[in-house]
Amino acid sequence: MGPVGQYSDQGDSSFYWNLKSTENNESALAFFDMLHQTIIVKGGEETHYSQVADGIWGWLKTMYNQEEHLFMRGARFDGKQWIRDEVSVFATDTTSWAVSAALNRILADSFFGATPQDRLAEVEAMLKATEEQSGIYNNEGKLVGMSFGPQTKFSGIISIEWSAHYLLALLHVAQAFEKAGDTAKAQEYRGGNRGMGRCGIHLVFSVGKGWGKPLPASRQWREPPTGTERYQLER
Repeated sequence: MGPVGQYSDQGDSSFYWNLKSTENNESALAFFDMLHQTIIVKGGEETHYSQVADGIWGWLKTMYNQEEHLFMRGARFDGKQWIRDEVSVFATDTTSWAVSAALNRILADSFFGATPQDRLAEVEAMLKATEEQSGIYNNEGKLVGMSFGPQTKFSGIISIEWSAHYLLALLHVAQAFEKAGDTAKAQEYRGGNRGMGRCGIHLVFSVGKGWGKPLPASRQWREPPTGTERYQLER
């Protein structure tokens, strides 16, 4: 996550050097994949950046916990070996960003299932597991936002940034189902009965004003006022 000598609260100048971040590697993967595609679109030949991206993707797959259907937060070096983080410190954006940044790779990789249909099913399992770990629900059981992870979920904290990440992931999955010809599933992820998809970004911002402050479980989440549907992400 950083060079040797970088300041850390732990007083260890190698602290960040001995950490690998799943999120940061997902961002790097997106960058190198886009750089490769940009060169190809402009008529050039390019293999270096695609090879770099492939190497990052190979490492990211080692961060995927197939039993939990989640990408783990990262890994730490204990002086002898790299140890993958446990699900207890799961971070929402590691999986939602993976779905947004690497969905094409996931759907083309037999690591996530034998067929494209199996891989889409695995992506759905990722989203379900992420909601279980970090989802914030209103009194009617409707998903209204995403917390940072299981530690902050139980304080009712919603992250605007990570809720927006998650909305993008839902949108990309909806588009994948549309491409596969499954309009019912596409509609489910574009809206339907999924609270965040139906209410869009507006609701996330309206409740996100409490970011950083514990929100009681009994809080009455507000619905967006009439006419705000035009701000929905999917439109």
